[in-house]
Formats: sequence, C-alpha cells, structure tokens
Amino acid sequence: GTQFDDRWDERMCWVSSPGFVVGEGRPVPILSWPNSLSDRFAVGSLAQSDTPYTVVLVAYDLATHLSAIRAGIGVCVLPQRLVPKDLRTAEHHFLPHLPLARSGIYLNEGLPQ
Repeated sequence: GTQFDDRWDERMCWVSSPGFVVGEGRPVPILSWPNSLSDRFAVGSLAQSDTPYTVVLVAYDLATHLSAIRAGIGVCVLPQRLVPKDLRTAEHHFLPHLPLARSGIYLNEGLPQ
C-alpha cells in the first residue's frame, strides 16, 4: 500500500522586488504559474480576503517568475526557501496571510523503486 515516507511544513510567502508598491485602491498584480501550489495559495488567499487582483504574467518556470519580480511587474507566492537574497518576502499590509504548505513524500510499495 501507499504510506508516508516523510512529511514537513513549508512556509509560503509573498515575494516582491525591494521597491515594489501597489497604488491605493489598485488590484494586486500577480504572476501566475497555472495549476501550481503557488497559484493555489496566492489566488485562494486573495479571494478569501476579498482582495482584488489581476494576473499580469503567466509563466511555467521559476526563472521567468524571478525575472518578472526583479523587474517590479508583480508579486508571487513561493516557498520561503526558494526566495533569492536580492528579493524580499513582501509583508505588505494589503497582502493576506498565507497558511503553511504541508509537503510529503509517499512510497507505493507495489511499484519498483
């Protein structure tokens, strides 16, 4: 059967360039990574807190997202361990709190290793 081999919690955080700002009353510009954990956390927390947002970029790789963040295009959600030192975790008042992400490795004993 399937069993847990290991599990842990990841701290998720909003990531922005150091000088990133959103004008008063403007929707939060988010960078989308469709069907990702990052998107589920970002969109879910914004919707739950009734915070307006707009998708300003759709990309499927980390390098594009990091380049867009550095250019000040928008914000995205990443596990804290993936945030480069030149970017900041965005603790802006208009961004909702993010829950921890539960991660894990599952083993299926019926499959070859």
